[in-house]
Amino acid sequence: MITLIFSLFITTESCQLSTLAKGKCVSSSTLPLDFCSNKVGDQVCIPLSYDNWPEWNVSAKDSAIRDAYIASLEKRLTEEIDGKVQIVFTRNSECVKIYKEIMCKANFPSCDGNNTYLPCNNLCDFFQSVCYIQDNPCDTLNSTYEYMKKCSFSFILSVSLYFLYI
Repeated sequence: MITLIFSLFITTESCQLSTLAKGKCVSSSTLPLDFCSNKVGDQVCIPLSYDNWPEWNVSAKDSAIRDAYIASLEKRLTEEIDGKVQIVFTRNSECVKIYKEIMCKANFPSCDGNNTYLPCNNLCDFFQSVCYIQDNPCDTLNSTYEYMKKCSFSFILSVSLYFLYI
């Protein structure tokens, strides 16, 4: 029995969802993803189940990402149409797709065992290129915040928030 418990303990693989939250690395093909289904890697880090938050699961997280994406996109499109911000999404469906990919990959990061792999600078650069961003937020973030080059959650969050307000 001790061998069985020890065996289960050492084969349990965890991944990092944030500086505080741990998750587990699973095959994305087995997940009930609706919004992010085709925008994540083969193996992804998902939230663990907690007794305190029984409603918080993969489906709930996927729905929350969808809701945040729709709300931010609606806000951005309204501001673009009103002429308040640079036109980025209004005339570019590819830009909208990449923004969704950033949201999904940041929230369901790729993993293998105990390692988590966040989308990095190259996704930011690609997004900037596809969306015809006039200034260079990726270079600004990279040179200003050296630690962000390491694909941190801060980098992804900063890029996502930046593009809401350009």
